[in-house]
Parts: sequence; C-alpha cells; structure tokens
Amino acid sequence: MTTTSEPSAVGLDVADQLAIRRLVDRYFLAVDDAAADEVASMFTEDGVLGFTRSNPDSGPSGERRGRSEIAAQTAWLGTQYLQTGHICASQELLPGTDPVRGRVRCVAHHIRQDDGNALTRTVFLHYDDVYVKEADGEWRFASRNLVIGCTVTHPVEVVG
Repeated sequence: MTTTSEPSAVGLDVADQLAIRRLVDRYFLAVDDAAADEVASMFTEDGVLGFTRSNPDSGPSGERRGRSEIAAQTAWLGTQYLQTGHICASQELLPGTDPVRGRVRCVAHHIRQDDGNALTRTVFLHYDDVYVKEADGEWRFASRNLVIGCTVTHPVEVVG
C-alpha cells in the first residue's frame, strides 16, 4: 500500500504528484477565465512560457519570460476570443528527472466571431513542463512550452 509520503516511480510522493496535477488543472481554468495575474502566479518569478509548432514551417515560435510578460500574454488572449475551453487529455511526470519534468496533452477550443459567425479553432497540443517546488512549498512552472500539433476551424453555435 502506498502512502502519501512514499516516493513513487517518478521519485515524488503522492501529495507532490497531486499538487502538480492541481497546478495543471488550475492553469487551464485560469486561462479560460483570462485570469492573467492568477496564471502568472503559477510560474516562478523568471518562468518561461514558450510556443512552438510541431512543423516549424507552419508559423512563428516565441516565448514570454517572467510573470509580467506571461500575464500580458494571458490578458491579450482573453481579448481575442469570446471564450476558450481547455481539456486536459493526459499528464505524465517523467521518471527520475531533476527538476521534475512532465508532458500534458490538451485539446483547446478557441471561439471567436468572424463576420457575424461564431467559429471555433480547435487546437491539438501538448505542453512540455518543468516544475519546481519553491521555498513557500508551492509547486510552480519553471517553464511551460506549448507545442501545437494541428488545428481545425469550424462553425459553432454559441448558446450562452
């Protein structure tokens, strides 16, 4: 029987694994609410949010460094869409890594108006994460690199 204080195959006890999972879930909720300061607080002071495409010829890559840039990116995203919805498909913590690394797969829906029509851009992506437990005992992202696999855009009906 595993207790919360016993290390697992990834070298973390269950409580730390759950805290990291909660961090990931809180991130998606805060992004969907365009809660820029809350998103930024989930990163270390010098945290990095990166953007990459699996096909480098399909668009630019970039990054935001530090909480103020990450907050500004999140606030900007909130102005671009009527609503967003992120669905975490899976999360894996990589064994034996220091700092702790993980991969999170996600499907993200971005709903916008275009000439009076509501469209959703559905993005299939994953995040390559580096997590650190800071002196205050909180787990935060040291870095989070979003890698876009593919997208599809189609009309939707906004009902609420």
